[in-house]
Amino acid sequence: MFAKQTKGCLNSENLPPAVFHVKQKYLCFLPLRRENFFAEIALSPLKSPLIFQISPLRYVAARNPNYTSENGVLFNKEKTTLLQYPAGSPETSYTIPDGVTSIGTSVFGYCFALASVTIPGSVTSIGNYAFQRCDSLTSVTIPGSVTSIGSYAFSGCIALTSITIPDSVTSIGNYAFQRCDSLTSVTIPNSVTSIGEYAFYECSALTSITIPDSVTSIGNWAFEDCTSLESIVIPGSVTSIGNRAFKYSGLKTVYGFTGSYAETYANDNSYTFVALYDSGDVNGDDTLDLTDYALIANVTVGAIDLTDVEKIAADLNCDGAVDAFDAALLNLRLNNYC
Repeated sequence: MFAKQTKGCLNSENLPPAVFHVKQKYLCFLPLRRENFFAEIALSPLKSPLIFQISPLRYVAARNPNYTSENGVLFNKEKTTLLQYPAGSPETSYTIPDGVTSIGTSVFGYCFALASVTIPGSVTSIGNYAFQRCDSLTSVTIPGSVTSIGSYAFSGCIALTSITIPDSVTSIGNYAFQRCDSLTSVTIPNSVTSIGEYAFYECSALTSITIPDSVTSIGNWAFEDCTSLESIVIPGSVTSIGNRAFKYSGLKTVYGFTGSYAETYANDNSYTFVALYDSGDVNGDDTLDLTDYALIANVTVGAIDLTDVEKIAADLNCDGAVDAFDAALLNLRLNNYC
């Protein structure tokens, strides 16, 4: 339902407790009257009729059955869902209160000044468009409680340089990180099974991405126009790579296991294929032994360097680094603990 205009103000007769969508011709800084409205909200038109800049909520009455606000930020009544952060706010950082479990759709969209957001461990989902076009956003830590990242969640965050996705997340939505121009590296955890369409489309600075062996499919256009991405490791679990997934990227080399879908994909698309060793088999002799352990241990103290293929085999926990954790994991394997 859209509001009717009456003598320069809005008619409140049939409005729900809070109004966010108003026909463009009625947009102005509205003198909403506290005695007639549960919430005071100011709207102003931007270039697109579908985008509104919302100024800080000045007041949400205690009698409002659906909403509450804190420092100008709108929540549901129970404060478990964050509904709207004011796009026009000049603040550069924001800490989401403990107890919030869901970041709603478009909550931080077009917050151009926001540079960092702290998400508490109570949050389990990040909604569609949640941080879209947060042009100044350089830092966001996704806690281990989050299980889903919505479509377009970080789309167009041009200042975001790196992001680590926790191992609680099972899917990365379509367009989730598209056009993150400064994003150079991404680590995807073992919990993720699919990478959505256009997920990293036009991430022109992306040089490194770790895909774990839990992923079975890579969506259409997922890495198209990632012009700095020259090589990628495709694990044996991947059985489907979508249309134009790496089109117009800088991809030249595909690392994978002999006989895998990765090898077929590389050959079909004229990429160089490099065969991998099994995890932990650093020297590629088809045996896990103390020689492999010694190689990893020597890397951790800086005594030797490994080739790219050897590094991939030595990175047992798939975190993109060869370190003491990998040595410890191999030690457990050698002693039949895992």
